[in-house]
Amino acid sequence: MAPGRGSSSAAHQKNNSQDENGAMVQYADLSRESEASVKPVSVNLKELDELIKTSKKPVVVDFWAPWCKPCQMMAPIFDQLSGEMADSLVFAKINVQDHQAAGQKYRVSGIPLFIVFKNGVEDKRIIGYKTKKDFKKYLNSYAVTGEDEISDEKKMSAV
Repeated sequence: MAPGRGSSSAAHQKNNSQDENGAMVQYADLSRESEASVKPVSVNLKELDELIKTSKKPVVVDFWAPWCKPCQMMAPIFDQLSGEMADSLVFAKINVQDHQAAGQKYRVSGIPLFIVFKNGVEDKRIIGYKTKKDFKKYLNSYAVTGEDEISDEKKMSAV
């Protein structure tokens, strides 16, 4: 199941941990999901790598920082689209100020940066502020439909 969907009525559980500087941080527990929550899941680098590797749906990742004004402008758009498109895409966010290793690994040179991963591989980069209409247009080409899932299952059973 994708983050943000599931049978649990509890909100995403948080794991407390220490970052590389010893500061206490909270990470989303991706094993617990909530029907009520359709917001993007906040992840650390390890969780992001796992999500990208294991998701059956394309994953849209928002690389952002709290001081970034365009990031702040995109946040409600990203949140809205995560709710509207939760059945076909997985939405995740990572704060590159707190998780600098993620910014380095994924070669983030400017924010906001949205990377779409399909089948575990980077497929597209969307850089900077976009209107909701334009951003959704980019994402619609990645949206998984029920037919896509069925054809993938047929391909697997044919092997």
